[in-house]
Parts: sequence; structure tokens; C-alpha cells
Amino acid sequence: MGARYWLWHCYSGFYVNSRIKIQEYNEGGIVSPVTNEGERYGLGIGVGYAYMLSSHINIEAGWGLWSGLATYKKYSCPRCGDVLEQGKKVFLLPDTLNIAISYIF
Repeated sequence: MGARYWLWHCYSGFYVNSRIKIQEYNEGGIVSPVTNEGERYGLGIGVGYAYMLSSHINIEAGWGLWSGLATYKKYSCPRCGDVLEQGKKVFLLPDTLNIAISYIF
């Protein structure tokens, strides 16, 4: 869930956006046997530019970051279930990188 605010004209020019994000993740186990899983909760912010091609079609480019709190468990291997570490930590991660064509009704 999020919102976008255009600095000049609605649906055209530079914009800033924000969003609330919840993620359940499981990573690792391919290159290294160590697996990490948990949940992330946070807020994201982003910037971008929308260029009007016509009165109904825009091309957009933007990027964003998100930060928040992660609860995690780190396992020694994907199948054995031996917990190496668990806890909570603060994170900062890339969130979006987009190029899009939009139709405005």
C-alpha cells in the first residue's frame, strides 16, 4: 500500500512516493548451506519522473529504498533445522527500480 505525490503537474514530471511493506522471506541454501528466513516490516520511499507522451500515455522511470525491522532465524543447512542465530535487526534495502508505460483514464 502506498501513495505518490507529483511536485509539478499531476501524472507528469518529478514525483515522490511512499509505501508500507511487509515481506516474508527465505534466502540462501544454494551457494552456501547457511539459510536465513524471517519477516520484514517497514516503510519505503522513492523518487521518479513521468514523461507525458500523449494526454493518456506516460513513460515513467523511478527507484526506491525501504527500511524497517526484520525478525530472522539463521540455519546451518536448509534441511537439518539447526538454528545458528535468531533475533531482530534494522535493515536498509533497495526496493524498486522501474521503467513503465502508464495509461491514464
